Amino acid sequence: MFKVSRKSEYALIAVQHLARATPDRVVSVAELASQTQVPTEVLAKVLQGLKRAGIVRALKGAGGGYGLARPPSEIRFLDVVQLFEDRLAVVSCQMPSVECERSDTCTLR
Repeated sequence: MFKVSRKSEYALIAVQHLARATPDRVVSVAELASQTQVPTEVLAKVLQGLKRAGIVRALKGAGGGYGLARPPSEIRFLDVVQLFEDRLAVVSCQMPSVECERSDTCTLR
């Protein structure tokens, strides 16, 4: 089983929530935190990472908040998760210091 970090989980929740909002609407961090039950401080950091990656857009000032920077259909699970994971591995031999008896012939690594 593959389990992502809490930050990745929160990022996925935020993106999913923003995808359900009206396309032109922005949602404040406080509102998003309240609706998703994600801690405000962590959510703010997660949203900044998503903004740097071009997944969300931010509108500053009164009435500001966050919205998706592109259509939901153009945002992949991996686009979000790879921002918050140190290392993703599809198979165990991709992890550091793991040896496999098939490493000489395996093309997955």
